[in-house]
Order: sequence, then structure tokens, then C-alpha cells
Amino acid sequence: MIKALDVMKAVQKVIKDRYPRYEVKLDFPDLDRQKTKTTIYIQTDNGELGNLTTSSDQCTMNLTVYIATKGDSSDVMSERVWDCFESIYALLRGNPSLDGVVADSMITDFDYYPSIMDNVSSQAVTFSLSVVYEKDFID
Repeated sequence: MIKALDVMKAVQKVIKDRYPRYEVKLDFPDLDRQKTKTTIYIQTDNGELGNLTTSSDQCTMNLTVYIATKGDSSDVMSERVWDCFESIYALLRGNPSLDGVVADSMITDFDYYPSIMDNVSSQAVTFSLSVVYEKDFID
């Protein structure tokens, strides 16, 4: 049975396996505790269920992925955060099943933040990831 946390861990694993230099957390961004210059945070937003069979539902989970960078000049941070986003976008676009864990996933939108909470020594790109999987409700 796939659980919501399993889906989040699958996203974390796919990114971490490909980019071990980045810290990838299942958490909300906290710049004060961020130990590395670039950290990727995965946070669940919402989801919806639809009927599929008598023993399972189709679940669509929406995640927000934060790529937060800090501690360099604005130009360096901007290049770093956009490079990281483009790399992760290509990774997820080429592996929408998250190594076979889910049926499908798709990045639906993204936003750029030239500073985070008025902290000019930080930047971020956030993107929404919609993940579709089969959720069993009978063991």
C-alpha cells in the first residue's frame, strides 16, 4: 500500500540519488537552520481522491518543492538556484514514475523569489509537483 509519506520519500530519493551534493529534506524551508548553501525542501500541499476500483482509489497529491540558496552574491545565487531547478525539472520530466513508485508526476508551475522574507542574501525557486498514484484502502 502506498502512503503519502512513501510518495514524498520517493521524490526525495530520486532527487537525492541524482544530486547527492544537495541536502533534500521533507520539511518546510527554514533558512536559519539551513546548513548548506543550497537545500531542497519538499512539502505536501493538498490532494484529491477519485474512484478507481473497489479496493483502491486514484490519488493525486500536490507537493511544493522549494529550492533555497543563500550565502553568496546575488548573481551566484541566481545562477545556482536556476541551474538546480532546470536540472531537477529535466530529471522529473524524464522519470515521471519516480522509479516506478507512482503512476505519473508532472511539474505544473514554478515561481522565482529574488529574496526570501526580505533576506537579500537568499533566493529561491518553488515549483508544484502533481503526483498520481493508486492508494489501496483494503489490506
